[in-house]
Amino acid sequence: MKYQSRFSRIFFPEKCDRCGQIIPIVHNFCPHCEENITAIGEAFCEKCGYENGSCFCESEFNPTLPHITAVYMYTGDIRERIHAMKFRGRLSFVGDFAAAMAQRVRQVYADVQFDGVCFAPMTKTAEKERGYNQSRLLAKALAYELSLPLNDCLAKTKATQKQHKLTGQERKENLKGSFSVRTPAEVEGKVLLLCDDIKTTGATLSECANELLSAGAKDVYCICIALADYKGGKE
Repeated sequence: MKYQSRFSRIFFPEKCDRCGQIIPIVHNFCPHCEENITAIGEAFCEKCGYENGSCFCESEFNPTLPHITAVYMYTGDIRERIHAMKFRGRLSFVGDFAAAMAQRVRQVYADVQFDGVCFAPMTKTAEKERGYNQSRLLAKALAYELSLPLNDCLAKTKATQKQHKLTGQERKENLKGSFSVRTPAEVEGKVLLLCDDIKTTGATLSECANELLSAGAKDVYCICIALADYKGGKE
């Protein structure tokens, strides 16, 4: 499956699936519907990604990360578009999300020299059932936007329960030992940008980042499309 590039949109303009207006090439989304999107500002907590004043790093259900940022809050149109991309094969959103993520990376990680982009993996069975791993597609598009190599270094070694059905503590336990680095030499001494679609508690990103650091990565920075407004319990 392929996402629609900005170049192809010159000849095949993309229309907003909500209001039907043509989306300008320089925009990630329809300017009219963009008004219903909540973007994350420049002042944010680097350990959990939320704007200053909304940080909950000290909560028992929020694993802290080395560095984490995101573009939007997981509400309204963004939630609907991520769902469409993730579960209904609307891969035309991948390129726009990746462009917005790249812009965010340049904004908040401007002084960081990355060696590659990696992503949260799925098991082979889960990826076969869905037909694709949206995080891999996002990482590939993001790597292209940032002129960086895609580093397919992480593997998911065991099946786990669906995270959205679990509490914060259950999410941590569910993912323990479920990821591994394929070849440590691929990450040793490198500064990596770890990509995923949504951060809720951060359990997935935390497990992936820990594996990368344990395998010898110099540092790991995380980027997501959106942060869920999660305050404990089950969604």
